[in-house]
Amino acid sequence: MRGDEPTWVRVVVLRPGTCGIRIRWWSGGRILGDRRSFDVATDLRVPVGPVAIEISDLRRDDDPDRLATARGSVTTRAGWRSELTVHLQPGAIVSGRVRRGDLAPARFAEVAALLPDGRTVTTRTDGRGEYLLSGLPGGLVRVGAQRRGLTSIQQPVHAVAGRACWAELDLVLPVVPAPVLAPATLGGAVRGRVVDQDGEVLPLAVVEVRDARGTVLTRGRADRRGEFLVGGHLPAGSGLTVAVHSGPDRIVVDRREVRGVGARPGHVTDLGQVVVTRSPRPAAPHRHPRTPARGMRLPSIRV
Repeated sequence: MRGDEPTWVRVVVLRPGTCGIRIRWWSGGRILGDRRSFDVATDLRVPVGPVAIEISDLRRDDDPDRLATARGSVTTRAGWRSELTVHLQPGAIVSGRVRRGDLAPARFAEVAALLPDGRTVTTRTDGRGEYLLSGLPGGLVRVGAQRRGLTSIQQPVHAVAGRACWAELDLVLPVVPAPVLAPATLGGAVRGRVVDQDGEVLPLAVVEVRDARGTVLTRGRADRRGEFLVGGHLPAGSGLTVAVHSGPDRIVVDRREVRGVGARPGHVTDLGQVVVTRSPRPAAPHRHPRTPARGMRLPSIRV
């Protein structure tokens, strides 16, 4: 058997009904691929060694029929064809209502649930202040909400697969800083705050993380406060470059690159304030003033 032969893994996903799935696979803490499929069996080309595979339902997080995410692993050898069978089962459902301090429903508040495997899923309440998160794994889930500077205490919920749990959340004025939900632990992440040279916030700025060869590893945007958190799957190393482009509020796009950024699995690298300075603009070419058009006299016609 030659050592240059490709190594494959056939992933067989058994699930009730028919639904689209998302397949992600990684090795050594680094994401290798991301694919969407509607088939029962999918062939993945993988490197030699241990490979972790994650299967998730493509339906929305507020779809009550959404199945729980499942993970598996396989150890491959050069030139071998391995097979991994994954069963997707109905997940737990956490639903409830978010209220303001005056007991009125908190419309369109952001609800975040921290799962036992370290992932975070988010949704928003509807016009009645109600929300629903489906396809969750069983176990202890922490649920919290925030809206316009108000935050709720994270409420622990014991999620059971195939069952619906109710969690009532009340928004109150924050007495202490809101607890930060743990990021995904598959890789590193980068956070920071984008401002211009005058200290003004640059909302919706585009943030890209590139490797030493210039390949874009991840991309995201800053929020209305200029804060960003991108990554969650960045490889370990110290040669990353974070490129920041000013958002749509500026007529001319300004850029800033931060080089030599390090990342390690399960760690968030804080860049602090990223100052995007205005780039020097070339002088506009000189234009001669237009000569006013001379008046024209049309010949009169006598009738």
